[in-house]
Amino acid sequence: MDHIVPARLIRRLNAGNPDRRENLQCICGTCHRYKLRADHKLCLGDKLGYLVYRNRHKKMTNALHQKFKECEITQGTDSHCRYDVLVSKYDGMNRDLLIEVKPDPDMGSIRIAIGQLLDYRRFLPHRAGTDLALLTMSRPQKKYLDLLFDLQILQLVT
Repeated sequence: MDHIVPARLIRRLNAGNPDRRENLQCICGTCHRYKLRADHKLCLGDKLGYLVYRNRHKKMTNALHQKFKECEITQGTDSHCRYDVLVSKYDGMNRDLLIEVKPDPDMGSIRIAIGQLLDYRRFLPHRAGTDLALLTMSRPQKKYLDLLFDLQILQLVT
């Protein structure tokens, strides 16, 4: 399985940008090292699981646009900073909110999201005034909520 098949599906379904780094992020010994969990589903022959995951991610991102429609919302496009959502002045003052979207609140997804948030924030022009958040479809286990709290990362649930 190469990376062309997932890119074709993402384009055909208009499910986002197939060139985003997040679409190639899942450590898998049976795959080609770094792929997204959705791409790993393709490698295992689970095409439906891949489409379900990508569709959930897109719906969650669209819901954020509705929730923060009064604010300026951007998506990272630089090759080194491809974040899901940045909400400018979300608090009505001068703070921004960087949100990483992960449909599944499992250990691997949460750890990847933490790394992404910390890495992406350092490339933002207003990084000292940028809060971090993780959006999942359901509430993570308490031990992961405690980890997010310790790291001062907000946890949002759709």
